[in-house]
Amino acid sequence: MIDALAAAVVSQINANAATWAPLTFTATFNDAPKFTTAELADLTVVVVPNNIAIAPLRLKGAGQPVLARMRNVAHYGPMVCVFIAQKGPASVASGTDPLVAWSSARRLLAEKMGRFFDHRDNRIPAGYTAARLQSVEFNPLYDLEELSNNRSFLSMLRLTYSEHVRG
Repeated sequence: MIDALAAAVVSQINANAATWAPLTFTATFNDAPKFTTAELADLTVVVVPNNIAIAPLRLKGAGQPVLARMRNVAHYGPMVCVFIAQKGPASVASGTDPLVAWSSARRLLAEKMGRFFDHRDNRIPAGYTAARLQSVEFNPLYDLEELSNNRSFLSMLRLTYSEHVRG
């Protein structure tokens, strides 16, 4: 279930390549990503299945949770994380550091991706229509320490879905 959702998110990202311009990449699925610095020379976007949280089902407009077992319906909250990573340009001895503009473009990509998934037309991934996006979170938008110390951009976007499975 969670792998199928993550694969659908990968397809959704790759099917909308023009949205991410001028940056280019191909998103991939990886359930345990590990990369070397050399592998991060190119912009890397990886979708990773996260955990599944059982949550109370809420009726639209209702303030009180409804027990998930009512009417024999289980409510799952699968999450996938979208990691955006790339090693930055080498430092320069003098002049304007290219890291500023370089990292700004990647930060804008992360923000754009968050808005893309949060848009009402993109909340249900094609190929996995049982899930509906509930929330988009950045934690944080990007890792400032990683950028400062290692000249590498790292961002994590967490997408939480709801899924109803009739038993």
